[in-house]
Amino acid sequence: KKTVMEELRKRCGTNGMAVVTGRPRKDCDKFLKLHEIDHLFDVCVCMEDGPCKPDPFPVAKACELLGVEPSRAVVMVGDTPDDIVSAVAAGCRGVGVATPENAKTS
Repeated sequence: KKTVMEELRKRCGTNGMAVVTGRPRKDCDKFLKLHEIDHLFDVCVCMEDGPCKPDPFPVAKACELLGVEPSRAVVMVGDTPDDIVSAVAAGCRGVGVATPENAKTS
């Protein structure tokens, strides 16, 4: 929900938030604008920027662009194992979430 994203942004303070995606920048920009959350993110690291997850590059690049050191204080929220592997390899914390598309119902 947008309110959750707004709360996360508030809690990040001056450190900011980033999107790290293996999708093209045009798709990333379109998605953020469509859902009216583009103003919440300071940085987007996309497939054109370098090696994709699970390589640590995109998470490390997001940290660099935000001006923060990769550490366990930096949290990468992702919905795939590659997201978590990338975060940990970059020296950050990875938190996995289930999306409606990949959540199993009982």
